[in-house]
Formats: sequence, structure tokens, C-alpha cells
Amino acid sequence: MIISLNWLNDYVSLTGLSSQAIAKTLTSLGLEVESIKDTKLLDEKIVVGKVHAVQKHPNADTLRLCQVDAGSGEHLRIVCGASNAREGILVVVALKGATLPDGTKIKASKIRGEASEGMLCSARELGLSDEHDGIIELTAEHKLGTAVSSFLQVPDSILELNVTPNRSDCLSYIGIARDLAAKLGRPLKQVSAELPTQTGSAKITVKIENAEASARFCALLVTGVKAVPSPLWLQKRLEAASMRPINLIVDLTNYVMLEYGQPIHAYDRRFVAGDTLQVSWGRNEDFVTLDASKVQLRTEDILISDTQKVVGLAGIMGGQNSEIKDDTTEVIIEVAHFAQERIRKTARRLGLHSEAGYRFERGIDVEKLPDVLKRVTALLSQCTREQNAGEVHLGSALTDCYVSPLPPRKIALRLPRVRMFIANPVYTLERCTQHLKSLGFTLCDKTEERMLFEVPSWRNDIHREVDLIEELARLEGYDTIPYEIPRMAIAGLQEDPYLEFSNQFKRSLATLGLCEIMSFPFVGAEDCERLLIPKEHGLWPTVRLANALNERQAFLQTSLVGALLNAALRNRNHGTRGVRLFEMARTYFTEESKTWQNGGEEWQKFLRPSRSLSARARGESGRVIERELIAGLFDQPFSPKEWHQETKGSDFYHVKTLLVALLRNMGISKADFTPVDPQSLPFLHPHAAAWIGVGRERLGWVGEIHPQVANTMDLGSEVPACFEIDMEAVFEVHQRQAYKIKEPTRFPAITRDLALLVAKDLSYAEFQSCVRKFPAKKNLSSFRLFDLYEGEQVGQGLKSFASSYIFQSPQKTLTDEEVDAELGALVSYLKTSLGAVQR
Repeated sequence: MIISLNWLNDYVSLTGLSSQAIAKTLTSLGLEVESIKDTKLLDEKIVVGKVHAVQKHPNADTLRLCQVDAGSGEHLRIVCGASNAREGILVVVALKGATLPDGTKIKASKIRGEASEGMLCSARELGLSDEHDGIIELTAEHKLGTAVSSFLQVPDSILELNVTPNRSDCLSYIGIARDLAAKLGRPLKQVSAELPTQTGSAKITVKIENAEASARFCALLVTGVKAVPSPLWLQKRLEAASMRPINLIVDLTNYVMLEYGQPIHAYDRRFVAGDTLQVSWGRNEDFVTLDASKVQLRTEDILISDTQKVVGLAGIMGGQNSEIKDDTTEVIIEVAHFAQERIRKTARRLGLHSEAGYRFERGIDVEKLPDVLKRVTALLSQCTREQNAGEVHLGSALTDCYVSPLPPRKIALRLPRVRMFIANPVYTLERCTQHLKSLGFTLCDKTEERMLFEVPSWRNDIHREVDLIEELARLEGYDTIPYEIPRMAIAGLQEDPYLEFSNQFKRSLATLGLCEIMSFPFVGAEDCERLLIPKEHGLWPTVRLANALNERQAFLQTSLVGALLNAALRNRNHGTRGVRLFEMARTYFTEESKTWQNGGEEWQKFLRPSRSLSARARGESGRVIERELIAGLFDQPFSPKEWHQETKGSDFYHVKTLLVALLRNMGISKADFTPVDPQSLPFLHPHAAAWIGVGRERLGWVGEIHPQVANTMDLGSEVPACFEIDMEAVFEVHQRQAYKIKEPTRFPAITRDLALLVAKDLSYAEFQSCVRKFPAKKNLSSFRLFDLYEGEQVGQGLKSFASSYIFQSPQKTLTDEEVDAELGALVSYLKTSLGAVQR
């Protein structure tokens, strides 16, 4: 963005400020100034003159002899080669002794034998523009002999700004002035927009076919216009912005675009059929733009059409079929909003980059469109009078098509948040309000530490509280934010013991021959149905992804079993059998999972909040519950056929044995295994599955996969065995059950083997629990099951538990009588409690 400080002074007073000071202020606001170009004051001997007579040079066909009055009353003889030199016009005269901006000194001389006492200047000779086809023609309001430096607005300073893409409001003089006024604490000057008189009753029709293409479209008919040259001040300002003046109508659309940041387009009414402008999606056809480029339109382009043809490529360039001509007298002026992303894509595809497209791509102020239209019309009336080109009038009322007005954005700002981000306690409620009001924000409501602001329509980059905080930091000054060198703790930070525990757990599994896998945590409803999990079950996934790739990955997983089974199937398909796999990953539940009625008290414990959450986060309702689990799988066979043994299949007991050894290695030696209700874990075999626990703490489960699940997973009749453990629960038990070193006893142990007949439906876990509760226990230190028998010899409905009971005393050597007495008491106790009978 290139700005002139003389022009910028129209919107905010720059009195007492140098160009360097202004550049430093703008840079501190985030509007980086890349360069400064200062123009010098024109020599006082460059004045206003009037041509009284013109005659042909006797010795040159292209030169003229002019009689010029420069205010002294005497007529100066000046030789001039400009084609527009004629009697009666006011011109810029460089008198003898004057120095031009390029260093040329003017002195009396002879040109082709005729004396010349000065120079009639063009715009290029004064350094105002590159125009040199003719001399400058001034308006009649300037007094003869007046130094032109008094009204040509020199000296000036031209600043080149690097405006970031998010600050589309600063692609305008008013936007830059607004920021500068807020920083300097000076008022923002308002521009005038007095509309000319409406004399016509024509109706300009505006249509928007799709609100996605355009949100608002305004149009107005102006009559009595003329495509005359612009006033010198207007041309000079456009030249300062690196724009070439064309004619008054086109120049004013560029001028107001630079002023407001809103692109404007004017159509010759004669070429707009039906006085209608409509916005629509493109169609496949050729179109010739204003610069005579022939482009191929597509359906994704946004077009502006009349009732017969396309007249403009929206937001990029108008059409050659409706451009302003030298004889144009009636124009339809358009100010509109168009979809940013569509303008950007079309401009890049066609390679048509313009000042208008540059602004549309970054966003414009949709609420200011009528004001922009009034401003350009008012300036058109003013400049037409300045150029003595008559009067312009409104040929219609202003047409405003606003499809769906956007509600204003409101953002709350918390004072503690401001002080935390900016690390400066100087911010008060009043200071924050003052800063934001100066930028155009409206205070809607406030409390002791909170304010509610309405975002102005031109700030398309403000969406969150942190954006407001950034505005405060900009105005206060980034250099006021305190900083200090970070302090480093010399002592090392102690790592969470859970991390080392989980790593050790994985190393133990790897040592036992299992390979770790890593899978995606996404599942679909179909995966759960294949695992026989009903929708009302606690393991049915309830955490849905907002942007899932497909329905097979629509939810976050609640179990790792599905991923392990899929991995086993892929290994089988590649010819690898008997794999042993494990995975540690997180599972995700919601409050809906807790409402499962058949889960029991232990299920509720399993779904407690994760240990990684803070105490405050654990108390929040509606938060997703994350549990870190570790699961393993033993595929078939457990061991292949060898010359010395037959094939052994993986079963419940293989996995149980591994888990007992694994938990004992982690310091948990008293793990319990209790039967699983088939409704709790429907994907497990109902007669080969068990919960793993310590006391009343449930750690996970172990079991064989249900044959029906194996079939649906294409695993056939070779059913794998699996386990799944809650790592956090295991860690908590591990923390409570620290290793205890027992002092070895020097007295020998005595072992007795005993077989007891019990009911067939009695589980060994129940039998084991009853033995542990034996009230008369004195010297019984441990026992273990070594045989389970069911058959005709024990009778129908019964089974035999054969166990070894070990007796040992730390004080003495036990006698056979003492051991037999305690064993007999145990048998009597088990008979009473379980109905057990000794074989």
C-alpha cells in the first residue's frame, strides 16, 4: 500500500510530525513502512501565468511563440512545443532563474532564432507525474503570479506500507488514518458525501441469484457526466499511488477505492441492457475484459450480467462491452461484495491481478457500501464543477440489495486475561475501553473485570478474545511489554513414575515373546456389531469424530480387541501363524457409557476419570473419559507341530499363566480370576473368560474369543485368546502393594495333598476364597491346585479339586499331629461352607 502523507492529512491531522516519526508510529502498529520518499518544495519562481496570444514559430513547424502574463503586467515571450498551448488558458510558468525538480535551471535563451524568457511546464517537468504530452492547464481560480507550490500540495512524503493479509481494512487511507488517530490520540476526520440533486426516476434493477456469490450489491444512475480530465490535485494523488489518470469517471472510482478500500466500477448506461445488473455463477463462454484480454469463463466464476450478456468478471475486471467512452454521459455506478475465495481462485487461474481483486480477496466492509456509493457520487459532482463541465444529477434512487444482513460480532474481554497475556498490570477497565473505542469498537456491557465489545464491520480479522488483547498491545506499544530472561531449574525434573511403569510393562511383554503393534484408534458401528456388542452396551462407542474420513472410522475406540484381531488376520493372510501381539493405547468413553445397567459396580470403577486429568477437570461433567489399556493376543497355534510333540493350541490357560507371571513380575502376586457374565463381554467365550482383579479392584479380563466373533472376523474355527488390562488400575495396585521382603524361616514345611468333591458349578476362585477365609488357620501358609477331575468316578453333578496344602511355622518344626489337626479342621470348615467331601 502506497500512501501520500498530504492525502492522509485529510483524515487525521499530522501537524508537527515528520515523515520518519509517522513511519515509526505506523510500524509500531503492525503496518510496517518499507520505504519513505520525500518530494521537495517547488521553486518560488514557478508561478501561475496566462497565455494572451499564440502564434506559429517562424522557423519551426512544431513550435509556437506565446505571450504570457506571469502577474507582473508585462508579457513574456516564451517558445513552447505543446500542442495544447492556446490563448486564454492558465499555465504553470518557470521564470528566469527558477530551478526545476530535476536540477535544470531556467534562463533566457534563443530557440530557433527567437528569444524565450521562461518555460511553460508539463506535469513531468515538475515531477508530478510522467505525463508530458502537453502543458499543465490550471483552473481560473488561481491568481496570476502565485507560486504553484502553494496549491500543488508539495512538499510531500510517499510511504510504502507492507500490509499483512489479515488487515484488509488498512488497504485504504481511512483504515490507516483510523489506526494512526487511535495511536496518536487525535480525532479522525469525517469525509463529506453530499449527493447531487435527483432529477430522474429511472429504476436500476439489481439481482443476486446466490447469496454465496455476493452478500450485497448497490447501484446508482448518475446523469450529466463527462469523460473530462480530472482536476490536477486528483491526478497528483493517483500518481502518488502509482495509478495512471485516465478520465474523471474512472479516476474517481480509483480514488474512492484507495480512500475506503472498497472497489467501485462504473458502466456506460447505453451498454447495460434493461438497466439491470445481476450477480450469478459463471458459464462456459469467452469474455473480453477492459484490457482487451480474451478469457475463458467457467462455472465457478462470479459474473455480473445485464438482461442479455456478461458485462463484468466480478471483483476482478469489467468488460470491454460496457466501458466508459469519451462521449459517455450516463453511468451506472456499482459497489458490491463478492465471495473472497472465488475471487482469489478466478484471479489466479486467469492471471488477472488488479487493485480491486487484491482487496476483494482479503475482504471488504459490507456495511459501508452505501456510504462508498454516496462518496463517489458526491466527488463526481464536485469535480465536474471544478472542471467547468456542467452539473451532474442522480438519475435514480440508490438501489441496495442486501440478501442476508450479518449480525454484529460480540466478544467478551476479561481484564485478568489481558494482564496475563500482556504481562503488564497497568491495564484497567477504563484504559482497555478507551483504546478499543478509539479503534471503533462499541462497548455493550461491562462488569468489574469483564467487558463486552461489538466488533466494527471493517475488522474482518477480529474473532476471539485474544484478538482484542492484540489490539490493546498494539496501541499500548509492544515495546512496553516487560520481559525477563527465563529461569532454568538446575535440578532435573522427576519423571512421572507411571511412565516408567508402563514402559517396564511393555518390556516385560516383549521379553515374554509378544510383539507390539500400533493401530488407529478409530472404529465404526460395523466393527462393534462384528464383536457382538449391542448399542445399549457400555462398550458401544459414543465419542463421534466431527470430520471422520468414512463411517468405518466414525468413532473413537472403547476396546483394543478389534485392532488385535484385525492384525492377527493380516498376519494369517501373509502366511504368518501363531503370532503373539500386544498394544498399549487409549480408549474413550462418555457419561452414556456409565449408564449401562448390567455393568455392575466394578464396571463403574473401570470408567473412572483418567489419572492424567487435573482435579478440576475430573469434576467437570460431560468430559470424555480416557482410559489407557494394554491388550494382548495369542493366535493359533500356541506351538507348532514338532517331531517330538503335537500341535498345541492357544487357550484361556496359556494367557492366564502369562498374566499371572507378568503381574507377579510387576509386584502384584495376589490376582483373582472370577467368571465373566456373557452380557458384560459378549465377544468372549462364555465358558472360557474371567475378570482379573485384586480384592475389589478390577484390572481387566482374559479369555478366548467367541466362535461367532471369530467367524465374522474371517478367523474361522481357530479362535485366538486375548487379554485386556487397565494400565492405570494396575499401576495404582502396584503402588499400594510394594514389594515386601519376608525373612526366611529356618524350620521345614510340611505338605499334604488333599482331594475334595465339590459341586460342579463351583468355581475354583470361590473355593480359593473360602480357603483363605478359614478362621482356624494357624500354620497354613499356602496352597495350590494341581488336578481337576470330572467323570463317572466322582458322580454326577460333582467335580474333584486336588490341592497341595503347605504348613510351616516361623517358631518351630511342626509335628504330624499338629498338621493333621489343622487339616482336619479345614476339611470340616469346607464341608460346612461349600458342602465339600473328602475323597
